[in-house]
This record gives sequence, structure tokens and C-alpha cells, in this order.
Amino acid sequence: MDKKEYEGFDSEDGKNIELERVCQNCAFYFQDEQDKNDMGICSLDKAFDPYWDDEGVVENMDFSVCRELYLARRYDSQRDACDHYEQVDMEELPDDINMGAMLRFEMRQSRDIGQLLELLETRTVERRDVLQTIYMQIRDGNQEASDRFFDYYNGFGPAVSLEDVAFRIEIVEILSWLPRDDRTVAAYVRELARTPSNNTTRRLYTEILSQLERYPKAKICTPLEKLLAEVPYSYRIKRRIREVAGLIKSDDDLERNFFLFFANQEGDEKET
Repeated sequence: MDKKEYEGFDSEDGKNIELERVCQNCAFYFQDEQDKNDMGICSLDKAFDPYWDDEGVVENMDFSVCRELYLARRYDSQRDACDHYEQVDMEELPDDINMGAMLRFEMRQSRDIGQLLELLETRTVERRDVLQTIYMQIRDGNQEASDRFFDYYNGFGPAVSLEDVAFRIEIVEILSWLPRDDRTVAAYVRELARTPSNNTTRRLYTEILSQLERYPKAKICTPLEKLLAEVPYSYRIKRRIREVAGLIKSDDDLERNFFLFFANQEGDEKET
């Protein structure tokens, strides 16, 4: 992957730009490759001095050699930078730079939700990182990012392939990190309404119903009742949706009640 592909993501002329003065944009900030929480550590922290000779840490941003220390000392990347701040140099990139890591860095600098949505279509390998960047924007109160992301997802047609299903499960996971509000419920229910239930889409249905099951019944009952009235599901799927909505007892509840009934019967017999 050519470094030149990245020039202009933040600046049209490719020149170094002035970045926001936060830890993430500092040359001393490092984040574990597997850390998806937008947190990292400062290389000036002397606690990490014994580990900088480790190839995994230096070359791959893999802090597994000092995992507990990393987790204990990490902090929010968006924290205001200290007096030691040095803006990371975007121009002097080594020839062997990890371009995937570079893309993730540049995505996090972008405030253009339109660009990020385009990357979901064009860079499928980095799709999860793009989704997490969008999530961080929504989490930080970017209303435009929230509106456009929901519009993007709600505008999908039915999932018809395993690739479609895999992508939508990733989106459902991102939605599950957001507040459990009516907008998210509506997005889940819209997916169930537009995508037929079959062997290909089974995992998607399982994931969405699992997420909906975590909501208060009062919040999901009405939209799911409407869904059942409009979509001719099989008996099995219809029953599962009704269980999630709280309209009928689940099989687990029935088995538990059955067990408790006979347990109580035995207790009564012993007392007599």
C-alpha cells in the first residue's frame, strides 16, 4: 500500500497540518494494537522503560509483555496534552511503517463523517476500525455523525449474502455500545423487517434479538408487535420474537416454573 494514498486525508496539499493538542496527536503517545477503547500510554512514563527493547512493543504496538501495567497506566487519548507535547510528524514516515496503523491514526483525526462512511465501502479490511472511529464521534456528542450513520444503516436493503451478514453484525455490535434508546431499537427492528429469516441470515437475527432482549420490555414490545403484524415469519421465529418482546414465556421460564412446581409438590409431601 503506497504511503501517497494517505496524503490529503487531512490536508489536500499533503503538508503537515496543525493537529488538536491532545495526547493522541503526541509523538510520545502509544496505543496497544488490540486496544479498541481509544486509550493508550505515554512513552515518557518511566514504568515502561524496561519494555522498550521488546520487538513486539516497538514494532507492533503489542504490550502483551506488560499487559497488566499497560491496563493500569493507560488513559483517554483525547486528554489535553501536557507540557511535553510534541506533535507527531506526519511527513517523515519510515518505509516499513504499518500502513494499517497509519490509516487508523488518520481516521481518528478526521471529523468528516462523509469520508468515514465512504471508507466503509472502499476499505473493507479496515472496516471495523472505521466503525469504531464513527462510534467515538457519536460517543463524543457529534450529532451529525450520529444522524448520518443511522441514515446510512437504515438505508440498506435486505442482507442476502454471508458478507452482508458479517458487516451488519459489526454494525449491530457498534449500536450495542450506544445508549439503549428508541432510535437504536428502531434500527434493529428495521433490519428484522427488511431481511428475511433463513440459514444465511440466522446469525444476524440471533445477534439482534440477543441485543433487544437486554432492553426493558416496555421499550421493545410495541415495535416488535408491529413487526409481527407486518412480516409473515415462521412459527419458530415468531415465537422467539414474542419471547423477546415479553408477550409469552420463554421455554427456559417454562422449564424453570415446571421444576419449581414439582419441587414445591415434593416439599408439601414431606411436610405431611
